[in-house]
Parts: sequence; C-alpha cells; structure tokens
Amino acid sequence: MEIKAELLKPYTENERIDFIVQQNHKNGYEIRETETSLEAWGYTEAEIKLKEKERINNLKCTKRVFVLMLEKMGLDYFKQILPLIDGNRQAKLEWELCVELERSNELLDILANELNITSKQLDLLFQYANGEDVKLEVVNG
Repeated sequence: MEIKAELLKPYTENERIDFIVQQNHKNGYEIRETETSLEAWGYTEAEIKLKEKERINNLKCTKRVFVLMLEKMGLDYFKQILPLIDGNRQAKLEWELCVELERSNELLDILANELNITSKQLDLLFQYANGEDVKLEVVNG
C-alpha cells in the first residue's frame, strides 16, 4: 500500500483531525453532519435548523446549472430571467462577472422574489443542483 500523505509528530489533536478531514476530501469523501449526529452531540432543534441554513447558504452552482434549474421550475430564461437581470445594474454586473452563484448572495433572493420564487424554492434549487435528493417546486405565477 502506497502512503499518499503523512502527518509528522508532534501534532495536536486538532491538527490530526484536520489532516484526516483533508485526506478524506482529497479522496472524494464527503463528511455531512446529519440531524441524528447533531442531536447526539446535544444540539437543540433551533441550532440544528441554523446549521442546516448555514450549510445551504454555502452551496454554489454554475450559472448554467442555475438557469437550467430555473427552466425546470417553469421559468423562461430569455423572457423572464434575462430581462430581470438586464434591468438591475448590480445583478447584471454580478451575473456577467461571476463563474459560480452562491446561495448566500442576497441579490438572488431579491431577483427570486421578482420571479415569484420563494426562499425555500431557491434553497431547494441549490440543493438539487448540488446532487441532493430533493424535489424542485414549480414556480407559481
């Protein structure tokens, strides 16, 4: 068996944990905190909800995937989304200059509201775009 990385002594417990997490990440493993594991650590329901919101806010996706998801939700990129972006200077700057969209970007909530997309639907879009097993909701209106 080939050693790919090595943690040399002396090291702290935190350094050992960081090393393990980094190696798991490099090998393509994903570490997720589940409600069950958080409950086991004594987190309250409110703290669990806050951690989940923080996790979702850290999700990202490309503009291409974002637009395809909006189309899947029943919106038309050329008739509804692009005119909205073009009509907002800040939105146009961010759209044209970004590679990825971050769920935490408050401008997305503002534009989503104009398209009758709820914050929850936007969360689901980002979760779906990141391979999570959720169902996209069709936009009303």
